[in-house]
Amino acid sequence: MKKEYGLTLIELMVSMLILTIILSAGVPSLKSFLDNKQLSVVGPIFEKTLRLARTEARKGNQNIRISPIGDGKDWSNGWLIQRVIDAENNVVELIRRFEALPGNPSFTSEQFSQDNPIELRSTSGQAESIGELELTLNGCPDNVKFTYRLLLSGHVTRSTGTCS
Repeated sequence: MKKEYGLTLIELMVSMLILTIILSAGVPSLKSFLDNKQLSVVGPIFEKTLRLARTEARKGNQNIRISPIGDGKDWSNGWLIQRVIDAENNVVELIRRFEALPGNPSFTSEQFSQDNPIELRSTSGQAESIGELELTLNGCPDNVKFTYRLLLSGHVTRSTGTCS
């Protein structure tokens, strides 16, 4: 007599039920993990933006402007690094464009906007003004936010807090 291998329909259904239960418990925590990972990736991109802008300001002997793409104080749609050619006539040269942030986080600033961009001085790379930008997932589901504080030196510090 030949021995048969495989699963019966009942064994397969029970296995699928167990797998479904395990996945339904694990997927929400996996989504939370991936969302927090996205936040920790976006921050270094912004920090590198400021380092690049400071370098460009010092070597090019011209002010460098960093401004959000679009109107208002929302930086999550991306931002531009521009060399200021003529401040009076608002003539700028694009250095680099950063596209919208992955995962649709909220990245906003009360101080810096399209009308009031971050500006770094030529030769020194120092900031014209100080301010903060806040990075959270939309709705702040995990109650975690990152705050990036621009210092007069042109450097940025990052702190982690809870949403209010």
